[in-house]
Amino acid sequence: MKLCVTGTRDGRLDVAYWLDRWVRRFGYPELLILGDARGVDTEALCWCRERQLIRKECVDRSLPSPQRYLERNERMARHVGPGDWCLGFPGPHSRGTYHAMRLCELRGARVYACPVREEPL
Repeated sequence: MKLCVTGTRDGRLDVAYWLDRWVRRFGYPELLILGDARGVDTEALCWCRERQLIRKECVDRSLPSPQRYLERNERMARHVGPGDWCLGFPGPHSRGTYHAMRLCELRGARVYACPVREEPL
């Protein structure tokens, strides 16, 4: 099973918590799909490196912004299908995160928007 992670560039302190929780339920993914941006993507990348997991970072830096980010979301979604997952970590202004989540959903992946953990980790 593949796991796509998308989220706010502002970052969230609970990314590792939700990834660990997902792994406890489903096991390690065969592939972790990331957007290769700052914030949630960077936090998920650190989590992935610590566990030596295979990952796919989906960004074409040769494209101009914002086209680069729309293309990134489409590339991320192309790697998932039925039976795969997308964990979203939206922030207050996360149009791109919701866009990526919707694209994954259209490809048949199960999508979960991780609520912000308010209590200390």
